[in-house]
Amino acid sequence: MPTGGVRGKSRVLMSAWTTPTRMLLGATFVLPVFLGSPTASAQQAQSQGFGDVAFSTVARFGSVSVGSQPHGKSGAMRGSGLEARFMMPIGWGAYYRAITAATDNRDGFEWKHFEIGAGFSRRILRGGTANLLGVRYQLHIDIGMFYAQLGTHETCTTGMVPFAASCDSLSAKRAPDAHGVSLGLEARIAAEVGLGPIGFGVDLGAGAFRGILTGGNSLDPPTWYLVPSAQVKLGLVYAFD
Repeated sequence: MPTGGVRGKSRVLMSAWTTPTRMLLGATFVLPVFLGSPTASAQQAQSQGFGDVAFSTVARFGSVSVGSQPHGKSGAMRGSGLEARFMMPIGWGAYYRAITAATDNRDGFEWKHFEIGAGFSRRILRGGTANLLGVRYQLHIDIGMFYAQLGTHETCTTGMVPFAASCDSLSAKRAPDAHGVSLGLEARIAAEVGLGPIGFGVDLGAGAFRGILTGGNSLDPPTWYLVPSAQVKLGLVYAFD
């Protein structure tokens, strides 16, 4: 019995079946590369971690280094303020902060320092989850630019309430004070721990400031000054994946 025709038909049928099968198998492996499969997206999201939005009160403990000045000297400085922060799941974020701080040298020429500015954050370590009652932590580096006002006063008081630092100069025959405006650059490293909607953080860093304007009828403030400090933060946090 001739078998050539049967074998020929078999080869045609096998070819007709294997061609679309190979195309289907190929698409199964190739399309996810271009389109991204849900499983790959989920794994990528897990590797990126969580993001968050935070609004916190800030207590600052530090000092101001002003060099040699006619009035006012370097010394310990305390202050308080507010901070708003946003961190994306990919580990980049931004922050905005305003703080008022003052010295307590008790020499009649206390420095009062007000700063407001913003910067960028880069997360270098994180863990935990963004669940409603989840525990999480992160470590990040902050770089920011700030506008500041620095001046001397007769007396100053500070407190833990945001912007509680208050200063006065009441003596009628008092020597002129120093007042001025400056711009600064800061660098900080911060650690934060969150439990559900509550966040607690600490950071260490310093800001270097350059005077650009002097107040009318006042002594010149320092051209350059340094404000190293540690900050403690407590606030509300919304975490998300």
